[in-house]
Amino acid sequence: MHKLKSDERTALLNEHIHLPLAEPKDVQTPMNGGKSIPHLTIHHNGLQCHGCEYLSTNQKSMKVHCNKEHKFFVTKNHPVYWNTIKLQTFFHTSGYTKYFIVDDQDNETEGNLQGEIFNEITKHWREQEIMQATEQNVLTDGTHKQDTNAWFQYTGWAEYFKNKNIIHISHMSRIPDREEVKLKLASKLMDDMFDQCIDILKTLPKELCRWLRSTKKADPDMRPLAPLQDKTSQNRYVAYWKRFIYYCLRLVDEGDKEIVLHGIHFDALQKNQLELISELLQNSHTNTDKLVQNFLAMSASFLMQKLEGKIFHNPIIHFMAVMGIDERRGQFRQALHYTYILAGLLYCSRIIIIGWTIHLEKQEQVFEPIKRLRKMHQKWLVDGSDTPVSTIISTLAYGKKIARETGSRATVHWSENSQILYFCGKPITMDDFRGFLRNLIDDAENLLWDELFFATTDSRRFTIDLSKVQDNMTSTKVGESFISFQENEFRHGEQTVLRNLLASRKRRIMLDIGKWKLTGRKYYNSRVQQFLEWLLILMHITGGQPARGTEITALRHSNSITQDRNIFIIDGKVTFITLYHKSQVIFRSSKVIPRFLPDKVGQLLAIYLIYIRPFFDQINISTGGLLKSNYIWFDGKAPWNTEMMSKILARETEARIGISVTIQDYRHMAIAISRQHVQKWEIQNENEEDDDSDGFDTLEDLQAAHRSVTARNYGVSSNILKSLDSNSINLFRIISKEWHRFLNLEISNKGALRKRTIAEVDGVGKNSPKRQELVIKNSRCGCQCPHQYVPPPFTQYSSDQVQEALNKVLDNKSSTFSSAKQEEAVLATIRGESPLVVILPTGGGKSITFMLPAILSQSGITIVVAPFTALVENLVKRCKAVGIDCIHWMPGQINSATIVVVGAERAIGDEFMTYASRFATKNHLRRIVVDECHLIITASDYRKRLSQLRRLRVLSCPILLLTATLPPIMQDELEHAMLIPNPRYIRMQTYRQNIQYAVQKVATGKAITTILGIVSTKLQKFKEHEHEHERGIIYCTKKNKCEILAGLLKCNYYHSNSEEKHPHLNNWLNGEKKFIVATGSLGTGIDFPGITCIIHMNWPYGMIDFVQESGRGGRGGEKVESIVVIEEMEVRERLSRENESASLNEQELSRFINTTGCRRTPMSQFLDERSVDCSAIDAERCDNCASAAQCWRSEAPLTGLQLFKEEGRHNATGLHQMEQVLNEIRDETHSYCPPCWVLDGLEDADHIFFQCQQRKDLVFSK
Repeated sequence: MHKLKSDERTALLNEHIHLPLAEPKDVQTPMNGGKSIPHLTIHHNGLQCHGCEYLSTNQKSMKVHCNKEHKFFVTKNHPVYWNTIKLQTFFHTSGYTKYFIVDDQDNETEGNLQGEIFNEITKHWREQEIMQATEQNVLTDGTHKQDTNAWFQYTGWAEYFKNKNIIHISHMSRIPDREEVKLKLASKLMDDMFDQCIDILKTLPKELCRWLRSTKKADPDMRPLAPLQDKTSQNRYVAYWKRFIYYCLRLVDEGDKEIVLHGIHFDALQKNQLELISELLQNSHTNTDKLVQNFLAMSASFLMQKLEGKIFHNPIIHFMAVMGIDERRGQFRQALHYTYILAGLLYCSRIIIIGWTIHLEKQEQVFEPIKRLRKMHQKWLVDGSDTPVSTIISTLAYGKKIARETGSRATVHWSENSQILYFCGKPITMDDFRGFLRNLIDDAENLLWDELFFATTDSRRFTIDLSKVQDNMTSTKVGESFISFQENEFRHGEQTVLRNLLASRKRRIMLDIGKWKLTGRKYYNSRVQQFLEWLLILMHITGGQPARGTEITALRHSNSITQDRNIFIIDGKVTFITLYHKSQVIFRSSKVIPRFLPDKVGQLLAIYLIYIRPFFDQINISTGGLLKSNYIWFDGKAPWNTEMMSKILARETEARIGISVTIQDYRHMAIAISRQHVQKWEIQNENEEDDDSDGFDTLEDLQAAHRSVTARNYGVSSNILKSLDSNSINLFRIISKEWHRFLNLEISNKGALRKRTIAEVDGVGKNSPKRQELVIKNSRCGCQCPHQYVPPPFTQYSSDQVQEALNKVLDNKSSTFSSAKQEEAVLATIRGESPLVVILPTGGGKSITFMLPAILSQSGITIVVAPFTALVENLVKRCKAVGIDCIHWMPGQINSATIVVVGAERAIGDEFMTYASRFATKNHLRRIVVDECHLIITASDYRKRLSQLRRLRVLSCPILLLTATLPPIMQDELEHAMLIPNPRYIRMQTYRQNIQYAVQKVATGKAITTILGIVSTKLQKFKEHEHEHERGIIYCTKKNKCEILAGLLKCNYYHSNSEEKHPHLNNWLNGEKKFIVATGSLGTGIDFPGITCIIHMNWPYGMIDFVQESGRGGRGGEKVESIVVIEEMEVRERLSRENESASLNEQELSRFINTTGCRRTPMSQFLDERSVDCSAIDAERCDNCASAAQCWRSEAPLTGLQLFKEEGRHNATGLHQMEQVLNEIRDETHSYCPPCWVLDGLEDADHIFFQCQQRKDLVFSK
């Protein structure tokens, strides 16, 4: 009725006024599924609940209904529990709204009937898929024996949670939400509780703490229970207990119905304690100390409960099962990813019992803590005590056993010929690995002789005949080493270095008339530092399987009071022996591992210790430098740490191989290399039972501080190598020799050395033909590919096949490419051209360039990297809508799809690189697509990890980069950032004819008021012109402004940190709200229909950001208004600092905002290097062009006068500035007029400037 004209409405009312009126509540709704009723509004985005017949047009109301009535809880994996249908209603008044489902399909023709049937069936299939996905969260009786492994059979989780929604259950244990103030207070109080308990633990005798750590009733543990040294680990452990308390408090607050739904059991005491604490937390006047004691008492009550065969009746055991749910993946955790949770719960349980016991002691005034704690330990904290802790202990032990047997997901795999190792997707050839070591040895040798030993000629270089060196491994005399034995004649090596220094030119750097210079000492120390860094890496790698970082950095070259040395000469080989530190801490027993160095590295270490180290110590002693130490690597306070060692290795590998490798990375790699190329020997552990032992140990694993079954545990147990006897030395010598053979480091040169590289010795120098054969130069990708990559042959497709694929992507039987450039880009992608950079305007169909090839047969796998979550989800939705097999990659995903869409930050992670490299090595990966690639440059200041997307280049497959805004001036920067020299560019003019640009400069403080007015006008137009599907976006640069403005406009907001960004976005798309206020996270790559108004509040970040955000509008060809609303003060501030730090992107936006000409001109000049204006391309006129056209038709009367005055002011300013300059050069020109001197010559300049007759004719260009 409200859409009819006044006279039509009156006539209609008069015609039916005699009919009786029915009460709204008495009106019967039609049956669901019928035809729509004409003139009633059709709600195309209506919602129907899966669990009942509830209907709504409001997603928030539907979400509340599903949660309250059916306990459905929205998660990322299962965002909806409803269907989208079409609804109508007779009444919109609150309380009388009754929706009914309508079918609005046109069935007049047979073709339409078939289409209706097709849509109905596919709709039913989609509903079934959603229902099945929902049901997967609810365990049923259908869990077969084949579906559960030994671990899940042991835990009994599947049976326990049968017919329950595990996602909903797990979600109740989450950390407190923003509005859960009560739980946040509980978190703080529990922190205080644990701090108090740990303070008590610190005061207990060590012998008692050995008992408290023991899992056995009759035997103490070898180690005492102690506070964790790492505060991060302690916080992580405590967080598990806090989540348990959050879970319990939420359930009690929800009521008995929720408790029964979860299946948890509280006894009367436990429930009363929870209810009391919940009540006290809401009272602001509650004594916090009292609350802490209440938390301690409640926690102890959960632990001090006998199970009596009903294991899951204890809340802690129930919560153990809850923590076994991986909510993100919607499945139970495997043992490998669960045992650390149990370790945390066990630690907290022990601490709580200690705290509660001492609290009782104080309360009862009975001070026998040792006796009472022993009793509490035996009753509640040991295995077999029928308590929650007993269950934790046994489950933890079994979980560790399962984890050792099953291992973790592989991070290493090999190429088919076993010459390329892929670690987390990073390819490292064995030739490059060997070359890295040879190059490092070469540099270390040159540094040692030239800058540390001061050997000015090759003749001064030599090797030591180590076969004649005597050493006594049994000697423990303080300060003794192989150098100190008189028979070796190695004493006073520093004197040799001093003589060399005095004979060299470097004495001027080091000495000043016989005294050491501080600058000289610093210089020499820096060179020694560099040598030691290289030596550390060489010893770590070439000695065999790597030791732990702290084991090798703590090596001593001579005996000390507390520790014997680690460096020995055994049968002419320099050997270093490590003691397994972790073993010593845990078992109080030594695990001794010898490692033999290859000749080249052994010579470096020996010469350093005999000659360089004594000289280095003497200089530092003389000048007050570093303290003398028997550690090889010492910083003046302590031995070097693992972090420093890891940084050195990462730096050197990246510089020499091109791929960064950390210490942790190398441990994985070394084990993989040993197993693939070296491993031959194994020995039997004779003294262990089959059930408890790890079986066979390979010598390589022992040397790597690994047991074979875990690769596997680190160290050699003392019952295998009771001492470092001749047999064990011989065995490990064989292993080291095999490792040296693999590394091609079995070269031994004795006698005089000439200055040459090891690479020259074996004929694989950097420029040698042999080395060049190892490197393939790909002219198209421009990178030095480290392996023989053979790209799969790209299938040739006919034009009909391409057309058929295009029809499918666009869902149109007679579709065409939107532009010739789009077609060119698609065909280039299909042919596998790479690198390829495609620049099409916003809305120009860039996604077609990878979606269409993915539809073709034998399409392989396409990886698409998207920078924003909204864009990822949008791409996945669009691909699935046209039938493309597409997934959103998340950590843990192992399955493939035709298109794999991944977030930018996740794409450069080790897990995804490992995932992708598996397909690349099998030639299944066809291309990598980086969408919105301009952000690699423009967002590098606040998203620094985007620059690491170059890491994708190691996958050695075609790469396609897409954007709408890549100015030609930024092409070189993109090529450098992504390692794509000489790419092919397919570029189309980026202007959009259907966008009308405007800038409104308003008074300071008036921006919000102006925007409210614009939005109000727009909403009125939407309503008057019945533009139901039109909508708008308001962009803000700050998240808080986003929320404030949305509140004033009574609309939703969207930014990256918003917890409700997805429902807010859906409400906007569904038409419930016509406007949404957003940051730039909704400004790139998103393709939503019906956007006809784009408003920017305040100054956008730059021209590229502005064009991208404005480009969200008019995707269907509609006219779009793009308005920038800025305040005068902001304009002045921007102009004042523009020349100081503004980027080119920001400067071009300033030109756009401040220009008095066509706004498209600066935009097109920057983005396309081609100047266009509105009239030239027949585009919607910007505000300046529209104003100019109006002025041309009717110029204001005073316009000429204003322009004349403006020119006068401009020229006067120019004269003043010129006079200032002339004053500065007056002394040079004396009494001449400089302008006339320059323009007319000296003869006509015989007067001063201020008397010049031409002054009045000077005009200064703007």
